[in-house]
Amino acid sequence: KRNPAEIKSRLSKFTKALPGRIQSQIEIVESTGKIGSGAFPLFEILSAAIQINSTKISAAKLARSLRQWRIPIFTKIINDTVQLDFRTVQTELESEIKEALLYIL
Repeated sequence: KRNPAEIKSRLSKFTKALPGRIQSQIEIVESTGKIGSGAFPLFEILSAAIQINSTKISAAKLARSLRQWRIPIFTKIINDTVQLDFRTVQTELESEIKEALLYIL
């Protein structure tokens, strides 16, 4: 079980490893996930995410490009930004996400 502070620490290391041109488009934000049964989520889980505000492509296109990456990367769009919650991202996949961001952004 990962708590939001651990996830934020991980996100901080992740974003610092990105080039400055991408770091300037990313912010670490609080996030929530929902768990439950089908269309009726029962619980909200606190987490943390990177929020990407690209000046190069729209949030919809960025989300679609990440979803269509060789390993699909699922995000959510909030207020015209893309959020990627790291609560369920395995550490081994961080390099794949970094590669996708470098290519797409």
